[in-house]
Amino acid sequence: MWCLFAVLVVTLCWHAYRAKPSSEISNGESITSWHRLNYFMVLLPWFWATSALSFGILAIVQDNLGILDQSVPSNLLLAILFGSIGWGGRLFNKLNRSFGRPYQVAIPSSDPSANTYPLSVAERIILVFIGLMVVLTFAAGCLLPPNNWDSLTYHLSRMMFWYQHNSLEFYPTANTRQLYQPPFAELVGYIGWLVDGKSDRGLFLIQWLSYVSSLSLVWQLLRQNGLSRLARLVAIGVMASTPMFILQASSTQNDLLLGFLLLLMLTALLKASPYGWGWLLLAGLMAVLAIMTKGTALIYVPSLLTGWFVYNWRQIRWASLVPIKISVLALLTLLYGQQLYRNYQFTGHVLGVDAAEQLMYANQTHSAGPMVNNLLCNITMHLGVIGFDNVMSKALTLGIGTLTNTDVNDPSITFQKQTFATQGSTHEDTASNLIGLVFIIVGGITAIWQRKNLRSLVDLRLSGSIWLGGVLSLLLFCYVFKWQPWHSRLHLPFFMLMVPLSTAITVQYIDRRKVVWQVFLCLSVGIGLWFVLKNDRRQLGNPKHWQATGIEAYYAANNEGMAPEVANLTQYLKANRINHVGLFMEGDAWDYPFLQFGIEHEIMMTNVATGNATKSLRQGSDQIPQYIILDLCRQWDTITVRPFKVLDGQHFWLIKDTPDRKAMVLLDREENKRRTKDELIP
Repeated sequence: MWCLFAVLVVTLCWHAYRAKPSSEISNGESITSWHRLNYFMVLLPWFWATSALSFGILAIVQDNLGILDQSVPSNLLLAILFGSIGWGGRLFNKLNRSFGRPYQVAIPSSDPSANTYPLSVAERIILVFIGLMVVLTFAAGCLLPPNNWDSLTYHLSRMMFWYQHNSLEFYPTANTRQLYQPPFAELVGYIGWLVDGKSDRGLFLIQWLSYVSSLSLVWQLLRQNGLSRLARLVAIGVMASTPMFILQASSTQNDLLLGFLLLLMLTALLKASPYGWGWLLLAGLMAVLAIMTKGTALIYVPSLLTGWFVYNWRQIRWASLVPIKISVLALLTLLYGQQLYRNYQFTGHVLGVDAAEQLMYANQTHSAGPMVNNLLCNITMHLGVIGFDNVMSKALTLGIGTLTNTDVNDPSITFQKQTFATQGSTHEDTASNLIGLVFIIVGGITAIWQRKNLRSLVDLRLSGSIWLGGVLSLLLFCYVFKWQPWHSRLHLPFFMLMVPLSTAITVQYIDRRKVVWQVFLCLSVGIGLWFVLKNDRRQLGNPKHWQATGIEAYYAANNEGMAPEVANLTQYLKANRINHVGLFMEGDAWDYPFLQFGIEHEIMMTNVATGNATKSLRQGSDQIPQYIILDLCRQWDTITVRPFKVLDGQHFWLIKDTPDRKAMVLLDREENKRRTKDELIP
């Protein structure tokens, strides 16, 4: 990923340096450094999208050729990078008429809403803050390794198994999310991981580039909407400091990438009516990539398409939609068809979830009361304030239950015996977005209250598409999914769509009462800095989090007590030159640190006795593991293998298998069911 990042930055700087004033639009002003920076930021989202797409396609091609575990030759890599970035620039310049010919920049007019100078003191302060957040999130990603729970259980683990098995084919695992979840983000990361010499320190760039690109895209959308420069800057400042936005900017999860692709899709859709089929086709491609990135895209994509359709049906060129639909379906089949087919073979469902998992996540009742209950629970979970969770949760639980006449924790609409609570935390899964929620509510009220003025001041087609699409996505989300404590993370694309527009409209309409939005902006800035310096996982303010090295770095901020055990265990494997180890772990165990260590030291790691439908799948090698690492979460099984124990600890044991596979047999759940208690306990 670092190679991609370097080529991307160098190429964009070259484009900005070569930029000239557009002869078609220029008003006689000369191009300045500010104009070049603006040009750089305008091109960044499109270049990043085309580069990521090229990396994803490269991984799919490698899989089809059976060379997924081989590094790409450097000359081929550079050709692909420059080719994809050049393609992005050519595509953008061809589609966007406002840029005229390549390397020509439209100089902003003297219109105060568009002009870039002079900047007020307040605007300069906001710009400095935005730059600070961009730099701090980048520093957090550079200094700290991936250490999020989902990253260490399936986002990165699946990449390690792809490398070991030389294929994207399914394999035995206790965590089936490694198999059926949409793979686009990991495909991009996989090629970057190979190019970086199998290092994971650059994988955060997928999210971080999406973070910066999303800010740029929102700026363009708000400018197109006719909002003032101050309103746009405040909106970008609030968006940049949204807690979940900050936390994921330095992680290897994929919600932020999904939000970025949705913004690209929306941008292309809103340009489609005046400019024709090219933008529609591009929007379709972004929709395909979004669906390939995360399952919740199946909620957001139809909602945004519906919002766009309602506000643009008169401008739609219906004759062009049929070939575009066919093209999009063809792209979906080519890029994602093989994964969908694997899912269908595995569970009989193209999304890869079996009946039990559908029951676990999907609402079992859809009557009015429970649905209103679910909607209120999803909204109010963003009211969390650190230190006031218990009081607020009790009050909201009582209030929502009384209002809807339902049980807030009804298992038919609540995930696996979870209890509703507000989320006053700095965790990447549960952090609330309080300031963003306030601006969404206030912006909505302001838009309704000033609806007559709204039509004359902003582009209703653009604003209406975003608002309607966002509201529909929230309603559909609450209709489909049971409430879960980590819905805050899944709401991130919704906040990326709704917060900037709502904030900008609010600031534009209450400009006379500056103290109102200034207070909220200052709160947002303070919260943003707190979340980047004092969060649960990657604290820049805590040297212990970023001074750890080696395998211990993954545990510096999480499960710190495991680090010595893992270090001893891995050193034993390295010292004894073991070449094949089995993993006997729970589905949510952190297998990635072991897998990364295995690849660094050429040790094959495979899952054993998974106890689920993947048990019969081939692992890419028929070799029998010499040792097995036991996760003691499966303690009822580990008592059967004491005679084979080599190393023990509170969290992991290392056992040595025997030629007759006795240790392996004792670990097998199905085999244990056929044995008596006396036979099992030594």
